[in-house]
Amino acid sequence: MKDFLNSLKKKKKPLGFLFLCSGNICRSPMAEMLFEKMAKEKGIQDQIISTSGAVHFHNNSIMWETSRILRDEGVADERIRKFFPRHIDVHPELLEADIILTMDKSHLRRIPQKYQSKSFLLSIFAGEPAVNIEDPYGGNIDSYRIIANEIKFYLDKILNNLIENNIFD
Repeated sequence: MKDFLNSLKKKKKPLGFLFLCSGNICRSPMAEMLFEKMAKEKGIQDQIISTSGAVHFHNNSIMWETSRILRDEGVADERIRKFFPRHIDVHPELLEADIILTMDKSHLRRIPQKYQSKSFLLSIFAGEPAVNIEDPYGGNIDSYRIIANEIKFYLDKILNNLIENNIFD
């Protein structure tokens, strides 16, 4: 991990972050918009933050529970409304990303080999043991809130680690 972080220091800024989940309607949109908000709160601006789905669904918007949680977290309605679900097979996000962070191990297996060196399970990149972030799809609003709190925990650790390692300088 240390070598990877050192390689990020040499990358041209801004850095590209890609959050990957199954359908790009629950976990990865939460991660994208919470990461944007948390980064700004820590004084980090202008990073390229995007998401994609590893499993192809035909979704036109994120789940209403995801929207509700994001609003509760202070993400603007305008930002939530402009989000459109994407899939890794039809968008160039894998190529453009400097860091690919997945919600569970099955997503890592769906990433083509040529991108594996920059792909990590979210919990591992946060310096924690390997933990799959469970998919709240089909659950109640409380299950989405639990997942949002897990994601925020890992994102905070990631941001602090990147700041401590001077990655954004």
